[in-house]
Amino acid sequence: MATRVFVDDVTDELPAPVALAPRDLAGLAEELAAASGSEGLSIIVSDANAGARRLYERCGYCLAAERTMVKKGWANAGVNWLLLLKPRPAIGESAPWASSPA
Repeated sequence: MATRVFVDDVTDELPAPVALAPRDLAGLAEELAAASGSEGLSIIVSDANAGARRLYERCGYCLAAERTMVKKGWANAGVNWLLLLKPRPAIGESAPWASSPA
């Protein structure tokens, strides 16, 4: 059975105030996945959030599935939810954001 670690589980334990840039948050998720023995990471993003999707793709995530949003009165510019997956790097392999300029 795969181990699931949610960033919320860790950020709740951080002393306040903590400001995490998106790349720092992606790095934290990668560290948690490695520490837990997870085989990889996943994230769901709205197709209307192009900036977030670009960030995740630069960090090595790839589109795995797409599903229509069920809004039931919820206002959102998106039409679909996108599931992005990323295998965890092998031990000693650097994460894409580790060497990228901020």
